[in-house]
Amino acid sequence: MVSERLDLRSQVVELAEEAIDRADLFLVDVVVRGRKGSIVVEVFVDGDDAVGLDDLASISRSLGFVLETGDLIRGKYHLNVSSPGGERSLVVPRQYGKHVGREIEIKLLSSDDEEDSSVFDGELVSRSDTDIHIRLKTGTERAFTYDEIKQARIRLPW
Repeated sequence: MVSERLDLRSQVVELAEEAIDRADLFLVDVVVRGRKGSIVVEVFVDGDDAVGLDDLASISRSLGFVLETGDLIRGKYHLNVSSPGGERSLVVPRQYGKHVGREIEIKLLSSDDEEDSSVFDGELVSRSDTDIHIRLKTGTERAFTYDEIKQARIRLPW
């Protein structure tokens, strides 16, 4: 069952990337959960700027049509296409770009597989294809590679 879900997930990833027909939008994640007869497929789409409801509806229609006609999911399923929202972690490097200038909190991967990991917060100063730069509360700037980041979240102002 797990391998079926992974296979379905990889197929949905491919189809979702095809359904996103604008260069400023990109796929963040696909989550497939539930069991046969009650599968939930969640597709998270982000953009270099804002993602509008019309964009999400269009992607949902296109992806839903392909899922239905391709008969990829047997039985009932629910498709949810949305933007990640402020509570979800940043997953792909491209997401960081629109958050430059905002407060961010990152947790680093532990070097020895311990549960404890280092936490840093400050202003996201810049991002590149390989790393981000944060101005820490102390005023110093520090770079972090994407490979060493376990989790990153934008700190909401409330």
